[in-house]
Amino acid sequence: RDELQRVALVALLVSGMGLPGYYVSVCLIGESLARQRRIQCMGFVACAALYAAMAAFFESIRASPLAFVLVYGLSFFFCNFGPNATTFVTPAVYYPARHRSSCHGISAAAGKLGALVAALTFRPLLSRFGAPPVFGICAVVSLTGAIVTLKYAPIAPAADDSVFAADLGEPLVDPIAATQAEGGAESDAHASFDANHLPIAAADHRDG
Repeated sequence: RDELQRVALVALLVSGMGLPGYYVSVCLIGESLARQRRIQCMGFVACAALYAAMAAFFESIRASPLAFVLVYGLSFFFCNFGPNATTFVTPAVYYPARHRSSCHGISAAAGKLGALVAALTFRPLLSRFGAPPVFGICAVVSLTGAIVTLKYAPIAPAADDSVFAADLGEPLVDPIAATQAEGGAESDAHASFDANHLPIAAADHRDG
C-alpha cells in the first residue's frame, strides 16, 4: 500500500508539472505557423536534453527523488508545451477549409499511431536493455523530431481559403452568422404565413 501511494504521488507531481505546458503553449502559440514551428522545435530539443541527462546520470538522478521528479516532470512540461500542443494546432492552421477536417483527422491518426508504437515498445526495451539506454533512445527520437520539424514543418498555409471558395462557386461564410440569418428568415416566413392565412381562417369561421 505504501508503495502504491508513493507511485501515485510521483505520478501526480509529474502530471502537475506537465499540465502547465499546455497553458504556456496556448499563451505563446498564436496563429503563425513559423511560431508554431519554433515552439515545436524548442519542445523537442528540451526533451532531448532532459532524456540525455536521464540516460547519462540515471543512477544519480534516481537516488534523489526530488531530482527524478524534477527532470521527469520537466520532460512532460516541454513535451506538452511543444509537440503535444503544436501537432494538434498546426494542421488546423495549415490545411485549407475545404480539406481541413479530413486532413486533420489523418494527422491525428498518424500521431496516435506513433504513440501506440512507443507504448508497445517502451516496456520490452526497458526490460531488455535497462533505463539508461531507453532514455538515450528517447533523446535520439526527440532530436530527430527537432530536425524533421526544422526541415519539413510548414511556415505558411497550404493555400488561401478564397481559392477553394471560388472552386466551390460560393463564398466561405461564418457558420454562426449563417445560422442566425437562417433563423431570422425562418421567423419572417412564419410571420408571413400567419399574416396570409389567419384572416382566411377567421373568415371561414365567420361563414361557418
